[in-house]
Amino acid sequence: MQSIENWKGAWAEAFDEEGLTPHEVAEGLRACRRMYDWPPSVSEFIKACRPGLIPENAFHDAVAGMTARQRGEVGSWSHPAVYWAAVRVGRHDLLNCGYAVMQTRWERALSEELARSSWEPIPAPAKALPPPAVDERANAKAAEAIKEISSRAVRPDCARDPIRGARRVLAEQARKGGRRYSPAVVKLAQAAVDAMQSQGAQV
Repeated sequence: MQSIENWKGAWAEAFDEEGLTPHEVAEGLRACRRMYDWPPSVSEFIKACRPGLIPENAFHDAVAGMTARQRGEVGSWSHPAVYWAAVRVGRHDLLNCGYAVMQTRWERALSEELARSSWEPIPAPAKALPPPAVDERANAKAAEAIKEISSRAVRPDCARDPIRGARRVLAEQARKGGRRYSPAVVKLAQAAVDAMQSQGAQV
């Protein structure tokens, strides 16, 4: 009889250390009926009470929970320790690295969190900041300014002064030591300038 009392005391102490709840113990009993044909050890029973706390299962639960929190939802957490372990390893790494990469860090973080006797409640997710207000008038002005700058930047010189080449020919011809063109070229250049003058353009 003493051995049975010792066994009961050891199990009760283990339950107390792990912080098992009556609901978890009931879950463990149901799981053990499915999993074992013999009485489980205390460690096997505790694992059966918290199937979500098997490290790999808990990791995938944490990924799903953190993904839900990105949508503004609390997420479904099998145990507060899973949430706090996820916070400890960091959301970015949790969501972007697979279990094979994260296994060592995750198991250490989960083990340390499970070693606590109590856990803070899982907080509500932070609300996302609203998008900046759209100023349609400012956007229209900016678009108009960009359009004006772009048109100036791509406009060729000939569009600003269609007879620029003719002016250059006449200037070179008149400059002492300047380039000399054939009479035909000079005549064509002068005709172009005269034509622009006749249209009221400034020479």
